[in-house]
Amino acid sequence: MPIIGRSRLWLVTSLPDAGRFIVAQGKYVGASLTHRSLRLLLMGYFGYCLARKASRVAIVVYAFDIAGVRGAAAVAIAQMFPASVLAPIGAAVADRFDPARVLALGYGIQGVFLAATGVLMSMGFSLTLVALTSAVAASAFAVTRPVYLATLPDVVDYPDELTLGNAGSAWVDGMASVIGPLLAGLGLVLIGGGNVMICLGFVCFLSGLISLRLVVRRRVVGVRTSVRDVVLGGLSAIRRDRQVADLVGLTAAQYTVVGLLDVLLVVYVVDVAGDESALAGLLAAAIGIGSTLGGLGSVVLAGKPRLSVAVLVGGAVCGIPIALLGVGPGLALAAVFLVGYGVGKSVVTVAAQTLLHRTVSDLDAARVFGVQEGVIQAGMAIGALLGPLLVLALGPRGALVATGVLLPIASLAARRSLRRLDARAYVPGPVFALLHRVPFLSVLPLRTLEQLSRQAQVRDVGSDIDVIRQGDSGEHYYVIASGTAVVITDGTAVRHLGPGQGFGEIALLRDIPRTATVRTTSAASLVALERDPFIAAVTGTTPAHEAAHRTADDHLDDDARRDDSSA
Repeated sequence: MPIIGRSRLWLVTSLPDAGRFIVAQGKYVGASLTHRSLRLLLMGYFGYCLARKASRVAIVVYAFDIAGVRGAAAVAIAQMFPASVLAPIGAAVADRFDPARVLALGYGIQGVFLAATGVLMSMGFSLTLVALTSAVAASAFAVTRPVYLATLPDVVDYPDELTLGNAGSAWVDGMASVIGPLLAGLGLVLIGGGNVMICLGFVCFLSGLISLRLVVRRRVVGVRTSVRDVVLGGLSAIRRDRQVADLVGLTAAQYTVVGLLDVLLVVYVVDVAGDESALAGLLAAAIGIGSTLGGLGSVVLAGKPRLSVAVLVGGAVCGIPIALLGVGPGLALAAVFLVGYGVGKSVVTVAAQTLLHRTVSDLDAARVFGVQEGVIQAGMAIGALLGPLLVLALGPRGALVATGVLLPIASLAARRSLRRLDARAYVPGPVFALLHRVPFLSVLPLRTLEQLSRQAQVRDVGSDIDVIRQGDSGEHYYVIASGTAVVITDGTAVRHLGPGQGFGEIALLRDIPRTATVRTTSAASLVALERDPFIAAVTGTTPAHEAAHRTADDHLDDDARRDDSSA
C-alpha cells in the first residue's frame, strides 16, 4: 500500500495548527526512508549535496581572499561553464548503462578531483590550477545529477512516493546546504580550505559505495542510440515542447540567482556588513535551513493537481528576501531573510521537478534532465559572471536588489506555460491504484504505470456478458474495478474473479487465441488496456516481463492439469 494515503494527507494539510503540520510532514519524509532503494538513493545524494555545497563555499571564499570579487567570480565561472556543456552527458550515460554504477562512478570522480584540489590549495599552487581541478570536480557533479533525477522515479512504486522522493531530495539538499557551508566556514578557520576539500573527497567516495547497493527498475533498452543522439534528443524534446522549454528556462533563471549569490554573499559580508569573509558560510547555511523547511513543507504537494501556483508563489518568496538584503540589514537579520529565500527556492524546485516528471515521457526523461542540468550550470555561470558587473554598475546594495527581482519576473513571464503544464500533467487516481494491485503491473516503473493508466479505458458492462471468448484474438487486457466474473474453459467454470484481478494476458503475451471465456456474473466496471501499450510496458521492463509470463504459465499449467485429470 502507498506510504501515505490521499485522505490522510488531506487531513494533515487541513490542520490549522502549523506546528502539528510541520511535525506530521516530518514523519512523512521519515516514512519515505523506509523504502530501501529510496533510502539508499537519498543517502548517496546527501553526501553528493554536502560535498557540492561545502566545496562551493570553500573555493569561492578561498578565491575571494586571494583575488577579490573578480577572482571569486572567475573561479565560479571556471567551474560552471564546463559543467554546463558536459552535464547532458550524464543523461546519455544513464540511458545506456546501469544507473547505480553510473552514480557510483560519478561520485568517485568527484572524490578524486575534490581531494586533488585540496592538495593543490594546501601546497600553495596558483589559483588557475586550483580552478582547473575544481572545474573537473564541478563537471562531475553536473554529470551525475541528471542520473539521480532520472533514477528517482524508477526506485519508487506510487505517485505520492515520487513527490515524497522529490520532497525528500529537496530536504536532503537543504540539510546539506545547512551542514555543508557551516562545516566549510568552520574548516576554513580551523584546518584551512585545502584540508576541507580533501575531507569532502572522502565523503564522495562513501556516496559511491552506497550507490552500488541500489536496486533500480529500469526499462529494457533494445537498441542503444549514440551519445550524440541521446544528447540531441533532450534538446529536441525541449525545443518541440514550448511549455517544457519555458519551465527549463525558469529553472535557468532560478539558478542564475544562485550563481549571483555565490559571489554576492561574500561581497555582502565583507563590503556591506564589514565582517570576515568566512562568515559567508553562515549565510549560505541560512539558505540551507530555509531549503530544509521548504522541502519538509513541500510534501503537501504530493498528489496535488495544480503545481503552477506553488511555482509562482515560491518564485516571489525567493525574490523578496534577496531584495531586502539591499537595505543593508545586520548579519543576523540577513540570515533570517535568507531562510525565507531558501524556503521559496525549495518549493519551486519540488513543484518544477514534479511537473517535469508528470509531463515528460519515459523515453525523454533522462535526456531532458541532462539538458536541464546543463542549463542549471550555465545559469549559475551567468550569475557568477553578472555578479561583479552588477556590483560595478549598481554597487553591492543595488546588485542585491536587482538579483531579488529576477526570479519573480521570470515566474510571471512563464505563468501561462505553467498553467498549461498543469492541465497536461496526469495525476494518477483510482485507475492507477487499481492497476497497481495487479502483481506483474505493480513492478513497472512509476512513469510507465502512469502512462498505462492514462491510456486505459473504463467500461461498464452488465451481468452475464462475455467480455472475451475462447478462440477469439486478443486485443485487450482487463482488470476488474467492481463486480465479479467467471473464467470458463471448454464450457467448464474453472476460476472466479473479483475486484483487483485481471484477465486476458495469455493471448497478448503469447500471441495466441484466447484460451478461455470470461463472463461477468454481476454488473461490472472494467479497466481495459489496449494490446500495444500493454505489450510495450510489460515486455519493456524485465521484472514485469518475467512476472507476467509466470502468471500466464501458472494459468496454462492449471488448464493442463485439469485436462489430464478429466482424461
